[in-house]
Amino acid sequence: MSSTSRFMAIDNAVCGSIHGDIYLFRFPSMYVDKSQLAGFSVDKIKKTEMALSRGYSGHTSMVICSDIFEDKYVMSTSIQDQCIIQWRVEFED
Repeated sequence: MSSTSRFMAIDNAVCGSIHGDIYLFRFPSMYVDKSQLAGFSVDKIKKTEMALSRGYSGHTSMVICSDIFEDKYVMSTSIQDQCIIQWRVEFED
């Protein structure tokens, strides 16, 4: 992930990827007990405990900035395509 922002009204966040995609996910996405960090391994995490996310494609290169405005819009920019994309956020129950 190349950039992150967090919504204020809801427990969600948005990330930009190095491949030009935007991902929305619950925040915090996962809880790990500090006493279990010594033996922590991604392979031990159950799929039901992983963060669910939704990905959206829009840019052709790495997203360098993603920012949230009024919890209604996400703005993203990338390196090579020189685009600013405005994403409208619609909430689901």
